[in-house]
Amino acid sequence: MPGTLESAKVARAQRVIKVGAILTIIGIVATLIAILPLVSDIELSGVWWFLSMITGVGLATVLAGLTMSARSRSTRSSLPTQSSVSASGSPSE
Repeated sequence: MPGTLESAKVARAQRVIKVGAILTIIGIVATLIAILPLVSDIELSGVWWFLSMITGVGLATVLAGLTMSARSRSTRSSLPTQSSVSASGSPSE
């Protein structure tokens, strides 16, 4: 059952991409909050600057998920399929 293993890898890569996207959105919101003191009179803790670094973690996670997905898809495309193998067992041209 190589198809189920490959589809599991693609599903795992998609989950990693979704988690990365969520982390990126959280980081962007934290960044917007962190820059509020620059445009208003509010005082915020310096912790918001560190929370805004989640954006980079999220982007790195998205890139890792895209790499995982690309590798699993390229492995799947390089394997011979049932339609490309003739009845004699040799690949057709």
